[in-house]
Amino acid sequence: SFSSAVTAQIFETFETSKVKLYPNPANGIVNLKSSDAIIQSVEVSDLNGRVIMKIEGVDALETVLNIEGLSKGMYNVNLTTDKGIARKILSVL
Repeated sequence: SFSSAVTAQIFETFETSKVKLYPNPANGIVNLKSSDAIIQSVEVSDLNGRVIMKIEGVDALETVLNIEGLSKGMYNVNLTTDKGIARKILSVL
């Protein structure tokens, strides 16, 4: 229904604001840190939606990504947490 879609969007935005991705832009190691949601998995995809990297079983408030092998450009970073999904944009130099 319409109301559940609106609620999900608000929840997602709330989660995204509590997740930090740094440094950004980056070209080596990227830190992902959540203030209160447990990060379960991380998925990095290009802007066409093709999954480039996926990390399962994180189960922590923070983790790191090694992006040294990625081509320069913009990527979507989707973090699945115990409180929802957070989306970030990563710029690789």
